[in-house]
Amino acid sequence: MTRCYTINEKSVYIYATAGDSLIDLRAIPAGIGLFSAEVPWRLSPWVAVSEEAPEEGLRVVEMLLKAEGYRKVEADRVALEDYFVRGDERVLPVQAPVIEESVPLHQWTLDDRPSAQARQTLRRPSRRRRVPKPTPLPRAS
Repeated sequence: MTRCYTINEKSVYIYATAGDSLIDLRAIPAGIGLFSAEVPWRLSPWVAVSEEAPEEGLRVVEMLLKAEGYRKVEADRVALEDYFVRGDERVLPVQAPVIEESVPLHQWTLDDRPSAQARQTLRRPSRRRRVPKPTPLPRAS
């Protein structure tokens, strides 16, 4: 899950990968002139693009995005437009991080500890009751 932004000339591309969500555009102040009626802007499920943005607005949105956890990425405009249309993350220079599956120590149960596995003969059978499945009622004709 990666949240990034790219500033090319007077355009800003805000995008997310790997199922992450975009920033709510209502969180960006209307007074900076990025996503308002005065400038052309577009939105897809993956990318928000504001074109012909004022310089002051670009500086403010950059500070806002950094505060929201976005990172600045230098990306080609053609790749960003392709990602806007198709949503194919492979065209971007940044890829989602690989998350290794591991079990932290605090998530071990008592039976998962190595010391408990060594003495399996001391385990007692489970005392959980089995609940029978409900039987469906016959339909009235």
